[in-house]
Amino acid sequence: MDDTQRRLLESCKRHPEDRTLFQVLADYLEEHGDPRSELIRLEVGLADLDDDDPEYQQLTDRQEELIARHQDRWEGPLLDLECQVKHSGGFVQVISARAEVLLGEQGCRLLDWPGWLWVASLVLRGPAAAESWQSPLLASLSSLTLSEGEIGDVGAQTLAGSPYLANLTDLDLECNQIGDAGAQALGASPYLANLTGLNLESNSFIASLPGANTSGNWIGDVGAEALARSPYLSKLTWLELEGNRIGDAGAQALADSLFLPNLKMLGLRFNQIGDVGAQAFAILPRFPRLNSPNGLDLYGNRIGPIGAQALVCSPNLPSICMGFNPIGDDGVELLAASPNLASLECLDLRESQLTAVGAQALANGPHLVNLDHLELDFNQIGDAGAMALGTSPYLARLTSIRLRGNQISEAGACALLQSPYLPNLTSLGLQHNPISEVEAQRLRAQFGDRIDW
Repeated sequence: MDDTQRRLLESCKRHPEDRTLFQVLADYLEEHGDPRSELIRLEVGLADLDDDDPEYQQLTDRQEELIARHQDRWEGPLLDLECQVKHSGGFVQVISARAEVLLGEQGCRLLDWPGWLWVASLVLRGPAAAESWQSPLLASLSSLTLSEGEIGDVGAQTLAGSPYLANLTDLDLECNQIGDAGAQALGASPYLANLTGLNLESNSFIASLPGANTSGNWIGDVGAEALARSPYLSKLTWLELEGNRIGDAGAQALADSLFLPNLKMLGLRFNQIGDVGAQAFAILPRFPRLNSPNGLDLYGNRIGPIGAQALVCSPNLPSICMGFNPIGDDGVELLAASPNLASLECLDLRESQLTAVGAQALANGPHLVNLDHLELDFNQIGDAGAMALGTSPYLARLTSIRLRGNQISEAGACALLQSPYLPNLTSLGLQHNPISEVEAQRLRAQFGDRIDW
């Protein structure tokens, strides 16, 4: 492989969204008689098609034919190591491999295989020795996932000290028993300066259920502060911290960070953030790009009425995911009175301890005029709350309402679907409500696919 091809490979792996780069690479390979040029063009084309497009199946058949014909050259050594692979944009994605095998003695021979440079992403499962993270095999990857390897803080520290991670743009360390010390090491690593995505989710909420996996991460305020103050993570566009132990101090550090200017998504579900942390995020002077739908996810924290009101009053958040917080009817009444709701497009109040009183407060809110999507799953608003929403003159732009598990009967559903005040409503979620099969059939016959069962 010559230097030009190597540079083109690196550019495509670093910028997978740039179709022009892939076209240049395909042209270069075609000039040199490499059949992978056709595969690149096929797979780039497939990415633009729906699977029901007539051309999709034709391209898929040709893709499979090419891969079968050149499998020994493109995949051979990987299959010998029991790796599962797929192809995308001409590159190989290793979607499952045993860490101790691939990064161990058996995997060393891949360094002599030219095809390894075509491997863009690697998903490793299971444990491996700490020194494995110093493997030169990692040097050419753009994406690395360690699936429940339980590497702990020591493994995270070893990983952070590996110079072979310098080309990574995505690092996924979900469920690896990483705590504050591991997070501090990751934040202090100059080798992670090209990361645009970092996943430190632990699923600790699910892990708390009987019989569930308990290998989550347990990052607290100290770890969150280390990530927020890292000068090496400034390219991050998404940071996932769901299911850790981050409280108000960690939230404050993230909200005040000078080093995360490109962040578009910050996931903080199932942490321990309260009103103080929510108020810090409500200002958001540091995150000019954190204004996309679901950009800030605070579902399942400890945010009450005061914190919820602060978030809703923020002019920088067009959508807010703050369900499963103890907001209650009183909190919703505070929210509904805020003039800043006029900029809100999506409001998530799932499992927020609401009754018909809270639904009525939303219905009476004159500032919800631009709301497009409303999530109220698993509250207790009942038919009275549904009817209140159906008679609101302020919710005319709503296209979607989620009301699963709200004690709503056929009467409440009809009140919403027949409402002259909801002319744009195309999707109503009604699962887990006391609606019999006979009643459901009547609703289907009358309203068709406007109801999501």
